[in-house]
Amino acid sequence: MHAAWFVNWITPLRIGEMVRLYSAKKNEGISYGANSAAIAIEHIFDLIALLIISCLSLIVTLQLGQVPGNTIIILVLALAAIIGLIVLVIVLLFFGKKVARLAKPISQELYENLLYLHNSFKKGFKIASKKPVKLFFMALLSFVIWVIETTMLYILIIGLKMNVPFSITTLAGSIGFLTFTVPLLPGNLGTYEAVFVAILSIAGITPRRALHVPLTDRVIKSIYMLALGLPLLLAEGINITKLKEIEEEVEEYIEEEEDKLVMENSIDE
Repeated sequence: MHAAWFVNWITPLRIGEMVRLYSAKKNEGISYGANSAAIAIEHIFDLIALLIISCLSLIVTLQLGQVPGNTIIILVLALAAIIGLIVLVIVLLFFGKKVARLAKPISQELYENLLYLHNSFKKGFKIASKKPVKLFFMALLSFVIWVIETTMLYILIIGLKMNVPFSITTLAGSIGFLTFTVPLLPGNLGTYEAVFVAILSIAGITPRRALHVPLTDRVIKSIYMLALGLPLLLAEGINITKLKEIEEEVEEYIEEEEDKLVMENSIDE
C-alpha cells in the first residue's frame, strides 16, 4: 500500500494503483479484476466521506457567519460541483451501460472506458455486498481517515499561529483532497495548494501566508512517503523499468477486459 502511495505521490494519473494491482497479484494471488473492483469501491467511499465532511463544514461555517456574503455563492458552486461528481459515479454504477451507449457516437475509447468503470463498480459492490459488515467498516474507516487528515491540517494551522476556524480548515482540506481524485501532475502539485489557499482567504489569511499550510503538509507527507514508500517499492523489486512494465501489463489487461465488455454489450444490444 505504501509503495503504491509513493508512486502516486511522484507520478500523475494515479499510476500507483497499478502497483497495488501488481503487488496484490504477486504477493497474495488476487486477480487484477477482483482488486480493481475493491479499489473502485474504496474510491467511492473516499468521495462520499469527503463530500459529507465538505457539506458539514460548509453548513457550520455558514451558521457561524464566518463567510463573507460575496464568497458564499462560490463555495456553494464548488460544493455543487462535488455533488455532481458523486452523482456521476452513482449514475455510472447503476446506469453505466446506457451512459456508455450514449457516449459511443462521440468516442469509441470513451465508450470502452465507461463500460470498464461500470463493470468495476458493479463487480466491487457485488463482492462487498456478500460481506455487509465489512462493507460498513470500510465506509466508516474511510470517513475516520479523512476526518483525521483534515484535523491534522487544523493542528498544522495552530502550529503556524494562524487564526482560522476549524470548519473552514476542514472545508479547505476536504475539497483540496478531492482534487487528488484525478491528479494531472505528480502528487497533484499545484491544484491542491490553489484550492486550499483560495478557501483560507475567506478567513482573511493572505494567499502568501495561507500557502505555508499546504506546502508544509506536502513536505511532511513527502518525507513520510520517502521513508516508508521508497524502501517498500525497492523491496518489491520495482524500479523505473519495472514500473513501465507493470503499467503496460495492467493496461493490456484493461484493454482485454474492455474488448470483452464491448463484445458482451454488442450481444445485449
